Amino acid sequence: MRIEEPFVEERRLHEGQLSLRRLPPGDVTNVETALAQARLRTMKLDLGQSAHAAVAALADVLRGDVASLERRFTMSAAPANGDKEDDWAIELVPTDAKLRRALGHVLLRGRGTHLAGLEVGHGPKKWRKMRFLPIAPNTSADATP
Repeated sequence: MRIEEPFVEERRLHEGQLSLRRLPPGDVTNVETALAQARLRTMKLDLGQSAHAAVAALADVLRGDVASLERRFTMSAAPANGDKEDDWAIELVPTDAKLRRALGHVLLRGRGTHLAGLEVGHGPKKWRKMRFLPIAPNTSADATP
């Protein structure tokens, strides 16, 4: 996934490892090139951290693991705010009070059967908007860092 606002960062989840590349603040003419050259940081996924919990929720959604989502989040339909009839949104609010103070909520947005992105927010100053990137045609999921 790629965070586009308020900064640019690319996150990849593979076999319990979270890989991050973040661009320094400022204007970038070619985001793809800048991200490819950015320092790669890799860490084990830690569900106790709010940013990791949002990624774990996304992984649960992609796996279709509703039971796992229901253990950690209250789910509800949210206004889609899209221009197409088949736009949709689902809001996830952590059931754990400590995580809710740190994370706030996760808003999944999509169109039809396609998950387009998510927004993680906790007030006007702590939020992230992410969109999902397609996997390159000649890249297998196993080869993705």
